[in-house]
Amino acid sequence: MTAPAATGRVVKTLALLLRAERMMAARRVSVLSKQAGFLIGAAIFGLVAVVMLNASAYLWLSTFWTPAWSAAAVGGANLLLMGLFLAIASGLSRRAAHSDEAKLRDQAQMQLEIELDILVEDLRGTANDLRALARDPLGTILPGVLMPLLNALLERAVAAATAAAHKARPADTPEPTPDFPEDPAAPDA
Repeated sequence: MTAPAATGRVVKTLALLLRAERMMAARRVSVLSKQAGFLIGAAIFGLVAVVMLNASAYLWLSTFWTPAWSAAAVGGANLLLMGLFLAIASGLSRRAAHSDEAKLRDQAQMQLEIELDILVEDLRGTANDLRALARDPLGTILPGVLMPLLNALLERAVAAATAAAHKARPADTPEPTPDFPEDPAAPDA
């Protein structure tokens, strides 16, 4: 595997990772806007309801208790309702955390780690090749140059030998016939 091919795969994996992160950010913004809508709605209705309920509860409780205990009971009920609304709002963000985008991001991160490991190994191999070339330039280059040179010389020698064989044979000599008989299974012509 070459370093440019590994680099290309790393770039593609990084692009996939960034796309997954953008999708997750868009999902988070969507969830946050829904949460904000629910919180604003809850706040509006809650304020009206709390004012009315607080007034009626305070008036009702003040017939049995002192005004201080009545106000404390109404305030405690308000705190319980606030806790319920906050629990609902925080539950929305937990559900969004287990989305498909998070799985895609995790897969892209794993693939990126694999691609980077391959790229590092390729670069180490290239560095080792360069070190070997620096230590023994002739010994490193010679096998790569010597084999094609020997092949070219061998092809020329075979071509020269074939040409010499054709020159040595007289022009009026017929081509040699094969030493094996005709195939008896072949149909007669």
